[in-house]
Amino acid sequence: MKNFKLESFDSIKEEEIEWLWKPYIPLGKLTMFAGDPSVGESFISTFLASTISTGSKFPFSDEIVESGNVIILNAEDGNADCIKKRLRLSNANFENIYTLLSVDNKKFFTLKNLSDLEDMIQEVKPKLIIIDPITSYYGEGVDTFKDSSVRAILAPVVELVSKYKVALLGIIHFNKGNDKAIYKMNGSIANMGLPRSVIYAVHSNNNDERLLIHIKSSNAELGESIAYRITDNGIEWLGIRGKINADEVISNEESNQYEIACDFILDYL
Repeated sequence: MKNFKLESFDSIKEEEIEWLWKPYIPLGKLTMFAGDPSVGESFISTFLASTISTGSKFPFSDEIVESGNVIILNAEDGNADCIKKRLRLSNANFENIYTLLSVDNKKFFTLKNLSDLEDMIQEVKPKLIIIDPITSYYGEGVDTFKDSSVRAILAPVVELVSKYKVALLGIIHFNKGNDKAIYKMNGSIANMGLPRSVIYAVHSNNNDERLLIHIKSSNAELGESIAYRITDNGIEWLGIRGKINADEVISNEESNQYEIACDFILDYL
């Protein structure tokens, strides 16, 4: 073979997984964070960025995170009127959090620009990169519902963040009408298969309480679910809720939305 060679596992040195937030977000891996727009994934992602920027603690963790840099790429929210406010509410160290500005306003960064992504990593050496929503950065010509097309764009990115031990958090929306957790993410099943960790943000049955549910973990035992709510002052963390069946919560949520829609139509008529 001219371009490849075979290597025996005898010569491969075993390594331990390194963590940004154990067991939810491993370093050097892709983590997907999914939910409906109303559950506050972007709020939570900016909280995580703030935690890293200041070197503080993740929710209900005794371990202090070593401070570091974060890159936020957001295709939906404004940097000045939205993201900066969320970072302020989470007491972020703004100097350690970066966003991307185009030198040429006609060009939009996509994950196909792998060399540009590597330049970013080499320049600021981030511990975390947040891409929100990640599907907006797949680029033209990528069929987000085709497994091979999604894998072709994400696999090189996964290899790159592994090289630099950077945690990559991809935010993705839920699809409609599916109450099975494994199929709830928008687009191809590759969005579930490629990440080493998947976290869902969903509404609970307890008023305005929402839940982070860890539904996939390839490198450790699944983490416990965490309750939170969105307030005018940012994220309020409510407590640990143990292991929760994501299928049951999502099924109840879909049922509740259906009932709300029916009630609205009946009231209108």
